[in-house]
Amino acid sequence: MENHGIGLTLTKEMLELHHGSIRVESQLGQGSVFTVEFPLDAPFYTDAERVGLSASPPDVDLVQLEITSLEALTEPEEAEVSDISLLIVEDNAQLRSLMEKIFSKRYHTYQAANGEEALRIVDEHPIDVVVSDIIMPGMDGLELCRRLKGNVNTSHIGVLLLTAKNSVDDRIDSYNAGADGYLSKPFELKVLDARLSSLIKNRQHKSERFKTTVELSISALEFPSLDEKFLENAIAVIEEHLAEPDFDLDMFSGKLSMSKSSLYRKIKSLTGMSPVEFTKNIRLKHACRMLSMQAGNVSDIAYSVGFADPKYFTSCFKAAFGVTPTEYVKQHKHADTSPTNTEN
Repeated sequence: MENHGIGLTLTKEMLELHHGSIRVESQLGQGSVFTVEFPLDAPFYTDAERVGLSASPPDVDLVQLEITSLEALTEPEEAEVSDISLLIVEDNAQLRSLMEKIFSKRYHTYQAANGEEALRIVDEHPIDVVVSDIIMPGMDGLELCRRLKGNVNTSHIGVLLLTAKNSVDDRIDSYNAGADGYLSKPFELKVLDARLSSLIKNRQHKSERFKTTVELSISALEFPSLDEKFLENAIAVIEEHLAEPDFDLDMFSGKLSMSKSSLYRKIKSLTGMSPVEFTKNIRLKHACRMLSMQAGNVSDIAYSVGFADPKYFTSCFKAAFGVTPTEYVKQHKHADTSPTNTEN
């Protein structure tokens, strides 16, 4: 039988707020006994807590209406927090805190109660993914999504929208706003977790493909149009200064009219590389093209793509593509001279 209650996670959290505890004793085939203990006498609580006790109790039903299952996500105790930053935007403070508590076990998490607060956090921190409710006071989730996806500095941020509105038009509005995903309330945390993981893995796969392929085809990776245009502009700037070893981050950010921090966040999110690593990768891709065309010896090509030291160029080339420049040339010569099959 599926359990749709508030779950042990919330129960334990509420008991701890009252200096209480919960324990369970189970026997196979006979059932389970849950024992809840918490102090009733005022001396066990601070003055501030005693004031809180006279206030209205938290509206647990609000959380029950938002989430169908609060079963905790399974995580090994020694699991490390990833380098992904997650922003949770939700006007229900209780639900927001619960989601933050659970997802902070695997992501760097931030909280916001509405769209305006979320934009301030995005300006101050390198956010990778936003999970946002749609219906909120002030700036709602749809407008937040439009603002993020319409700004080249933030268009790379993944956005998953949550809402109790579930009509076809509501879904269309979400995707027209640029959302990467949509989840109807009430939802299960495990489903949200799976959607988050899928979004992050897909982006990491794109980054790895871009990094390891020798072609410069951005369109094949199917980035959103604003991000695709940004990468094309960034590559064009590097190509303009391809033979200049002194081309640095200051020049790069200046040419793109971006701050160095914004440029770093943008390129890191899209490619998994820092701007310096990205520049080196573009230089090496051009070197591959020149080597395959036999446009010069290894040293000449190294200098022509901005490497001041041919030995360092060879080391970087092998680290990126698994072979030395000389081996790469031999492979292409062999491919060019290999017989091909033709159909009669």
